[in-house]
Amino acid sequence: MSWRDELGRVAIDGRPVIAASFGGAPFFVEAHQKQGGRKVIEHEFPMRDEPFGEDMGRHKRPFSLEGYVIGPSYRAAKTALEEQLEGFSGPRILLHPYEGKRRCICTQFTVSETIAEGGMARFSMTFLETPDQRVVDVESDFVSQIAEAASAAKEASADEFTKGYDITGAPSFALESIESALATATEAVDSVMGPFVEVGSDAALFRSRVDGVVEDAASLLVSPVTMFDTMTALFETTFEPPSLPGALQDLFDRFTPPPTYQYDTETRQKERVNFIATDRMMRRGAAIAFAQHAISATYKTSDEVNEAKDAVAEKLSDEMEEAANDETYRTLANLRAKVLKGLPEIAGRALPTLQEITVGFTEPSLVLAYRLYQSTDRELEICSRNKARHPAFILGGTVLEVADV
Repeated sequence: MSWRDELGRVAIDGRPVIAASFGGAPFFVEAHQKQGGRKVIEHEFPMRDEPFGEDMGRHKRPFSLEGYVIGPSYRAAKTALEEQLEGFSGPRILLHPYEGKRRCICTQFTVSETIAEGGMARFSMTFLETPDQRVVDVESDFVSQIAEAASAAKEASADEFTKGYDITGAPSFALESIESALATATEAVDSVMGPFVEVGSDAALFRSRVDGVVEDAASLLVSPVTMFDTMTALFETTFEPPSLPGALQDLFDRFTPPPTYQYDTETRQKERVNFIATDRMMRRGAAIAFAQHAISATYKTSDEVNEAKDAVAEKLSDEMEEAANDETYRTLANLRAKVLKGLPEIAGRALPTLQEITVGFTEPSLVLAYRLYQSTDRELEICSRNKARHPAFILGGTVLEVADV
């Protein structure tokens, strides 16, 4: 094992990468420093050349980290990290790629942003280790917990699929129907996720995975393990859907139901079992992956966070009912519990909630925005959320949905 393999990893955008997190807020690391030593009181005596050092235990251990957040939604990541660094009393959990898990307090940090490095914020942070300090409320690292729970659920689901899928002795027409099912499922994933995969390396990776399924579908049929890994990897690409619950429901609606046949022979029964296993593999993989996507998605209001939480939890509950063994059920239940608890804490903190207001009289949207928020910056938000036909005339008596401040 190389030194790089020994470094700690944190889930960012649903992928485990060499990085750090503090209080659940992830960031990339460029460099780190750690101070240490012993507390020594020096004694010097008359007529003696040698001093005496009285050991009083080890010094405090401060950690210095040079890190950054980056990407199209880096400002949300910057705000989340700043809130963890100074917004709470007492120590929090620092997941350090070199030092492992430490309970620390951030004693100082600086943030820098430049035009030359657009889409990026650099942090210089100093942490003081406080392993024995008791606090009432120390937030768990929900991001890593959800990533670990998702990994366990995926592993259990893979084991369930490989035990339930069997094409031994299957005729060619039975294999062709499974191959067709894989192609249909891949088209569904591409249709739902493809338009929202960001350009660059993520888009290239997603396209290569989609094309790989189409090209290697026949070979995937004979290897259940490879089939599971290849098909579920389609969901792991970073993407930013306009509505995560809507994307999840749309994806589930596009999966093909198991076929029914007029003559239910033994071969057809086996074909149907394999078809059901394949369909369940895709649904299970989508539900698990979307649980991780939910953590990194961008939300405008706490209502959107709760909607995403409920949608993911509902799909996981459906998959729990279809679980073939206790281990799969347990891991899915654990993932659901982590999402229900962690998603509002991570994504919903400090977000506004939606409320309905009735416009008393006809007025332009700019005037309405200023009256509500003392600023015209959110005028477009009001119009787009309520699909205003003419921004210059918001009719009196209209019921609008607006985000509070």
